[in-house]
Amino acid sequence: MAKPFYKKITSVLGFFLFALLIASFAFFGAGSLLTQQGTVVATVGDQTVTLPEFSTTFQSEVARYREQFGPEFDTQQALLFGLDKVVINQMVQRASLDQEVEDLGLLGSSVEVRTIIRDMEAFHDISGNFSDLLYRQRIANFGLTAEEFETTVRVDIARNQLVKAVAETAIIPQALVTTLYNYRKESRRAKIVTIPASTISDIGVADAETLQTFYDLNKNSFAAPEFRDLTFLVVDTALFAKEQEFTEEELQVEYDFRFEEFNIAESRIVEVAVLKEENQARELFDRVQGGEDFIAVAVEISGFTADELVLGEQTKSQIIDNYSAVAAERVFSVALDGVTQPTQSLISWQVFHVSGITEGLERPLEDVRGELIQLLAEEQGIDDLYNALAAIDDEIASGSNLEEISVAAGIPLIHVPATSNLGQDIDGNLIAERALPYLAMGFSNNSETPLELYPVEDRDVFYMVVVNGITPPMPFPLEQVTDRVQLGWRAQQQLAKSREYANQALAAAKAGTALEVLAETYGGIYFETEAFRRDRVFTQRELAPGIARLMFSLEEGAFGVEADARGDGYLILQVSEIKIEDPANDQFEYLALLTNLQVELQNDLFIQLQAAIQKDLDIVIYQNLIDVVFDSDRQVGAGRIR
Repeated sequence: MAKPFYKKITSVLGFFLFALLIASFAFFGAGSLLTQQGTVVATVGDQTVTLPEFSTTFQSEVARYREQFGPEFDTQQALLFGLDKVVINQMVQRASLDQEVEDLGLLGSSVEVRTIIRDMEAFHDISGNFSDLLYRQRIANFGLTAEEFETTVRVDIARNQLVKAVAETAIIPQALVTTLYNYRKESRRAKIVTIPASTISDIGVADAETLQTFYDLNKNSFAAPEFRDLTFLVVDTALFAKEQEFTEEELQVEYDFRFEEFNIAESRIVEVAVLKEENQARELFDRVQGGEDFIAVAVEISGFTADELVLGEQTKSQIIDNYSAVAAERVFSVALDGVTQPTQSLISWQVFHVSGITEGLERPLEDVRGELIQLLAEEQGIDDLYNALAAIDDEIASGSNLEEISVAAGIPLIHVPATSNLGQDIDGNLIAERALPYLAMGFSNNSETPLELYPVEDRDVFYMVVVNGITPPMPFPLEQVTDRVQLGWRAQQQLAKSREYANQALAAAKAGTALEVLAETYGGIYFETEAFRRDRVFTQRELAPGIARLMFSLEEGAFGVEADARGDGYLILQVSEIKIEDPANDQFEYLALLTNLQVELQNDLFIQLQAAIQKDLDIVIYQNLIDVVFDSDRQVGAGRIR
């Protein structure tokens, strides 16, 4: 029972603990913490964290993030995220638990150690059983003896015992779960009457003094936007597109290298029996050759199920990668429904059966010549682009201005005078269409911003921008925007009148006037809502926040006023139904809530445990030693091409 809980607690809290040990052998990527020696980067009581330990853990975390964010996630980005500090803090937390375990004298039993090691898939043979030989080979690859590794497991078990002891105190009262469940799953219906502002006509026309006052209070609403005079230098692959000439020899070499891009390889549907002994493989081969069914005989001899024998559709290269070149040659030499001679690997014998063949499609060089030339030209253009970027970066470093860089690179500048952030002039005409993708940076920088190369996401395009001048937002004179000011004042008066009518309607509703009658009186709309559940209405934005808050704050039958979500006046809302969900109707949701509450409480308890342990420990992190390791990566990450 300890291991499932422990996996849960580590996933929630993010501490490495026992899962770190298992992960290192599951992926064959980490050495033992026992044998790594080197510079100490942290001390926790009597425990130490060495530089090799830190480096191994850090790289494991980088690899994990790379799986999530993609292959471009590297050490530089990890450092920008502060991953080095996260990792060292997690390792300090782990070391503090080790110190507490040592102080308490906790230790895993031999039975527990044996059970956990035998359950590790990294030590299972091809049949899925624990292999003592494989176990010793694997740990030897990391420079460990069985005794050293088992000691590490024993310590991890003890640490698990400590965490489990704390976690088992996280008891959530059923009354609390039920109350919270009822609160979250409560659903409500409402009756609503709108009091629209836009249909209110008894407003009149503002006189000159009223307009002037309204204009003075709202000048920013009647102002021209900020305008900027900008100059761009855009480095695009299109600048380097040119006719390329390639010799026949060059094209042939590239075609051979990209053969799989232009051709479809033959594939075969394959079943494979993996056997321990040669005599088993020979018996299977002979019986199938004699006319018996491959699957039936293979199930009988190997002990695998029919589904476990199916390898599926495979290309020759896949067989080579997963088995061997000899196996691939045999698989792709037999006829349909054929069986291969037994093939020996390091730890087993294999017999393959071909139950289907899909012919490949081969396109000769002459058929793909145009595609290949275009592809090579594009790649050459990208190479030229990045060579140009390197030269531009050197120019920036030497202090050249944008005009000088333009001349040196042979790339023309794009000048955009007096543009808004939408690329428009003062009359609303589009004047900066070519620069639209780069305007946001032009409006976030200022005239003092140093030159930098900025990438355009998902494109091989980079650009630089210089802010030549800024014209701040300027209010238009009242006489130029009189009509707009009049409309603005009228809308304000309509909204105020709508609020007044809404208050009147609210009083009438509370006095007993039907909502349908109020809708007709004030030119609004009456409707009844569907049922909305509390835990969805806020998280999934099923209603405007203000209306949702009102609906779930009133008692059943009560009325309230809220602004219309569209901005057109106000509305009257009456809660017509409140329904409490019975937990017995959804045991899954109820148990999920209980589990989440337990995990949160366990999280809190574990944080308190860590704080209590570390309070009495002398903890020192030598961040300067860690920084030295990453100095070169930090310098590269601070370059101008971002």
